[in-house]
Amino acid sequence: MTPYASFRDVFGSLLLALSVLLLPLAASAAATATYHFHDPSPIGTLHVRQPVITWKVWPGNGLRIARVWLAVNGKAVPVAYSQEQRAVVYRCPKPLPVGSYAVTCRIEFDNSQSVERDWRFTVAGTASGGLLPAPDSQQKAAWEIANALRQRIGLPPLRLDERLCAAATAHAAYLERNPWGGHEQRRGDPGFVGEHPAERTAAFGYPGACFENVAQGNPSLSSSLQTLFDAPYHRIAFLQPGSPEFGAGAVGRTVTLTFGQTEGEKIVRSPGDGQDDVPTVWQGGELPDPLRIHGASGTGGSVGYPILLARFTARSSRIKLATATLTTDDGAIVPVYVNTPDNDDMLTNAVVLIPRRPLRPHTTYRVSVNLRAGNGAYTAHRWQFTTGPDSARPHRSARRR
Repeated sequence: MTPYASFRDVFGSLLLALSVLLLPLAASAAATATYHFHDPSPIGTLHVRQPVITWKVWPGNGLRIARVWLAVNGKAVPVAYSQEQRAVVYRCPKPLPVGSYAVTCRIEFDNSQSVERDWRFTVAGTASGGLLPAPDSQQKAAWEIANALRQRIGLPPLRLDERLCAAATAHAAYLERNPWGGHEQRRGDPGFVGEHPAERTAAFGYPGACFENVAQGNPSLSSSLQTLFDAPYHRIAFLQPGSPEFGAGAVGRTVTLTFGQTEGEKIVRSPGDGQDDVPTVWQGGELPDPLRIHGASGTGGSVGYPILLARFTARSSRIKLATATLTTDDGAIVPVYVNTPDNDDMLTNAVVLIPRRPLRPHTTYRVSVNLRAGNGAYTAHRWQFTTGPDSARPHRSARRR
């Protein structure tokens, strides 16, 4: 398991934060009955009384799932296997009493082999009754903005998830009441749900890995999401292929975004190939500042818009860069700062190019990135984008909140 990483900074009244928890895929040891699985859910202390009990397991090697069985506190319950979710899914038909619960799940494959798992969860005395509320208008608006940002680079829509919405809202409310925050919560503070993002998503019944982004002090929901997307470390969560789950919460001037972790495999580029109206300037505002490794911290507002290439794979692996260049359409070299996993400990699967000066408006740029595989082979990636009007804004002094 990779521990989550946090990035925080205040630019004017802006707080940016990102947290990542990566849970590796597991597979069965038997070559004749290969299957993949994630940890079941829920585990730990729940803040809802009507959870969805799930265990994500899917077969390989041409196997199929023949039967599934699930028991709660020793009593079998009607359960089904969802091909769409690749999971055993049981939706509790009514609120559970406060207390501790033991779950056993068994999955049988069509070659007569099976896999079984036991786990426990506790319904807290403070847990809300009934199902989680459906996403509200602000959460739907955040989802639509995030999808619009993804659509511009050719990615499909995210799936709005009420569990991630509940976790994001709970953390946004916590940060409004406890301004010292970021991604960590302290036990005993008003509104405490869980110390780390994964604990908070699990508390609302969400299984698996997550990314968490936080913005504070922006004048609108759209400006919060745009600022998070513009920041290169934070943008990686938006760039995931496939349609991962998404949740949002807005309380006061705090916005929290929570992304499920994708299982798709793809190389994603941002700005995308052929994208137009790309900003010319990046205002900065991340800590660690991605410019720190180049001795250029605090120069947001005087650099160009960051360019990313991210490689998503089923199993975490470090990306290796051979060369990276940015040129204008007529071939002129544009000086850039280059961040890779070799020089930036905040990166594992992405390369970031930050132009050293603002880009020219209404200009086409070409990007060339050559990646190196473990066997020394190279893969070349070429694409282009066009800037929009001058996007420079008056620079504000950074101050810590």
